[in-house]
Amino acid sequence: MRVLVAVFCTLLLVGCGGSNPVEKSFGGLTEGDMQAVQSVSTSLQSLSTDIATIQAELTAENITGARSAIDATAPKLDQADDKTLDLDNSDLRTTLQDYVTTTRELVGSFDRWVAYFEDDSTLRDEALENDLLGDIDAAATDMRKADQAFLNRLLDNASPEQRKEIRARYRDALERLTDSAGGS
Repeated sequence: MRVLVAVFCTLLLVGCGGSNPVEKSFGGLTEGDMQAVQSVSTSLQSLSTDIATIQAELTAENITGARSAIDATAPKLDQADDKTLDLDNSDLRTTLQDYVTTTRELVGSFDRWVAYFEDDSTLRDEALENDLLGDIDAAATDMRKADQAFLNRLLDNASPEQRKEIRARYRDALERLTDSAGGS
């Protein structure tokens, strides 16, 4: 399973030619909003790499490495949350806060899985393991839905050239994340 948090690469279109699809999608964005979007985007891209690392470590059954990657996400999630507060546009602020929350829930599901295997006193319980895997799957599904919804909103408000650029950046981000996770 690969969970790729990549849609925020498209937010880098802040400097893209013509009217910005982020601005058109949410309307009435101030210069401060655009700077905050750029800042949140940078934080979320870093989190994308961390999530790919978590997946790679879990695939390699390296619980210590997965724990380290999970622990690295907490300050980044807090930072992304804090940066959303700088947004004046309430629609965009709510959208990005919800996205950060969805990302936090995904990391939390990985955290519970790793904690289960870190606890040597826990008797292995197939039903519990299935529940934990179900939580990861549900969180991953929510993350993919959030990515797709945001991507669609941007594409709906982008020019044909911008759509092409958004799709290309999205593909590039997916490839980079897949590579950093050790394959697809």
